[in-house]
Amino acid sequence: MNLTMNNKSRPGIMLLLYLLTFSNLCKLNAQNKAYNPGENYSVSESRIIEFSGIEWIVKSGYSGPGPNNFSDSEESVRVDEKGGLHLKIRKINGMWHCAEVYSTQFTNYGEHRFLIEGDIEQFDRNVVLGLFIYGDDNHEVDIEFSRWGNVAHREMGSFTVQPYTIKGNTERFQVNSDSVRTTHLFNWQREYIDFSSFRGYYIGFEPPSDFLIHKWKYTGESNPAGSDSLRIHINFWLFSANSPVNENDIEIIITQFIRTFDTGVDEKKQQPEEFRLNQNFPNPFNSGTRIGYELPESANVELVIYNCLGEKIRTLVRDTQPADYYTVKWDGQNDRQTGAANGLYFYSLRVNQKIIQTKKMILLK
Repeated sequence: MNLTMNNKSRPGIMLLLYLLTFSNLCKLNAQNKAYNPGENYSVSESRIIEFSGIEWIVKSGYSGPGPNNFSDSEESVRVDEKGGLHLKIRKINGMWHCAEVYSTQFTNYGEHRFLIEGDIEQFDRNVVLGLFIYGDDNHEVDIEFSRWGNVAHREMGSFTVQPYTIKGNTERFQVNSDSVRTTHLFNWQREYIDFSSFRGYYIGFEPPSDFLIHKWKYTGESNPAGSDSLRIHINFWLFSANSPVNENDIEIIITQFIRTFDTGVDEKKQQPEEFRLNQNFPNPFNSGTRIGYELPESANVELVIYNCLGEKIRTLVRDTQPADYYTVKWDGQNDRQTGAANGLYFYSLRVNQKIIQTKKMILLK
């Protein structure tokens, strides 16, 4: 069934123009030419794990930061019998591979607390540990530990609200932890972000000042909004892809992650502010991807996938739904339940017979 365009419908015309703009990409895929997704994407099938009651996608492929190779193998990323998350930088077939996980769902205002086991102060000069939430390069809140390639770099801890290039958006500090167990957190609020690092493990209370490593309150203008679609990330990587100095594998353990939402800011209870279609995740993808959308009020909803010729190949949603946040998985199948071909696809959210938004995604097998 072909996508029907109404000449009097501006959204329909916009969709047609959007499809035609990328028709050359479709031709390239049809000719089996390689598509380079860029360093910020993974092209491997996603592995999903559960840690601290949250589902996480394990990053795989060649991408930033670094850029580095990232491995999603059990040897690189695993959850032990006690529930601790192990991330390992290790050499595979002569090449160094790093580790990263990120939440399948968006996060929101509230406290994000990470309990770490590992001697951060003794990190190899090329190793970086990142504990952060990320929407894009301008909507990000970071806790990072690294010497950034310089063994003499003393202030290896940093609290940052991106973009870091803005004066006052980064606070650097010496770690001096004297402990293999540390707690790091940021309390993300609408008007400020409170950062803290402590020696030892602490949940639900702040320890005496003797255990404080550093704290900082951010009140600048780069504080992201709760509606900015940020996910939780934990990564363990190599600065500028430089190998560890001693050429040994390196492991860090995140013993626990605790996320405490503010009252009324729970991600399923806070009502969306507008109709919104989110970028699918991951993208590009192999065997499956998730598409999120938001409804501020009850509406008739249709979520449809088109190929790059404008042909409808799959209807994921056709229903009346109440106000809420929704996530739908596409398994790469068409309406006939046969596998879709590699290439460029579009997905469109229609609410009450009106096209709200259309986005593109790439299937690579």
